[in-house]
Amino acid sequence: MNRKIMTFVLFSFLLSFICLYTQDAEWEQIVLYSWDNEIFYKATSENESPEPDPFNPGPFSAVRMFDGDRNTCWAEGVPGKGIGEAFLFSVPEKTRTLNIINGFADSEELFFSHNRVKKMRVSLYLGVSPEAHVSEIAVQYYAVKHDKEFIIELQDTQDEQVLYFPFSWTELKDFRKMIVGIYKNEKSLELGSPADVVHYILRLEIQEVYKGSETDVTCISEISIEKDFDSVNAVYLSEDERALLMDTNRELGVEIDRDNKSVFQIIDFTEDNQWLVCMKKSAENREQVETEYNLYNTFIPQKIDKSVLGEDVIEMYGFIKKSGKLFLEYFNSNTSQIEYLDLEKIKLR
Repeated sequence: MNRKIMTFVLFSFLLSFICLYTQDAEWEQIVLYSWDNEIFYKATSENESPEPDPFNPGPFSAVRMFDGDRNTCWAEGVPGKGIGEAFLFSVPEKTRTLNIINGFADSEELFFSHNRVKKMRVSLYLGVSPEAHVSEIAVQYYAVKHDKEFIIELQDTQDEQVLYFPFSWTELKDFRKMIVGIYKNEKSLELGSPADVVHYILRLEIQEVYKGSETDVTCISEISIEKDFDSVNAVYLSEDERALLMDTNRELGVEIDRDNKSVFQIIDFTEDNQWLVCMKKSAENREQVETEYNLYNTFIPQKIDKSVLGEDVIEMYGFIKKSGKLFLEYFNSNTSQIEYLDLEKIKLR
């Protein structure tokens, strides 16, 4: 895409509700069309296409959001502003960001003459496709909706906006395991067909728009997906020792943490580079005795908050394995003893 300017947009957790899944999971049937056998998509309406045809996509088909061309767009096809209209698409595991170009971005004139999306409701489904329900152009799913929803707000700009994926992949793995288990134990018996394909499906629904000057048609030009990295290959310090960096399989020199008033020292890291202990002290007075110890998880990446570790964790010495489990070795200021913290019990997000 040309003129790719990254604008980071915060997710507004304006809407979030929780329900409990039981053996009576509410199954919905969803059909998505194929795009290069990677993205599966569908919109509730398309401008100038009363009956969307995956064999011959119309000029404003939902597939236009995934063609890599900012000069094309999806346009909803109902009277009014398109409030309540939605599009669905599959996302791979470890999706980290959704990169969106809002409106009809072909030109400034088209951008401002058409509606642009201001707010969208984001929900997620776990879709299970039985055997013989997958073809070259479409997939039929039996899907269950996740218990959380979010409202995201887009900026009124033609520039690309980067939205962080709002769902926790730790939670989604448990959600997938549970729904697939219910399908195997119940739904497969009802349908007489085992599971063949399992996908995560996002649904984005228009909630509010920026009004166009000439038409009420609401558009989105592009959506692309960035996956999280699969591995951390190295952790190290910057030359001035004021930043903690890592190399992943996707990118070199990713900044984990920076403090221009301090210098870092790496104390220890795990074999897979997921966990890291660093010591930090004043850069202006390196002889100063006072130091600060921090624990990092590079797979997120983030520094683990002291409220998670506990106020008694002062000095951190490194990592040790016991009975196949990984522990943080630290000094407990309350007991004045060296103790061990089970890293599996640390809630990351």
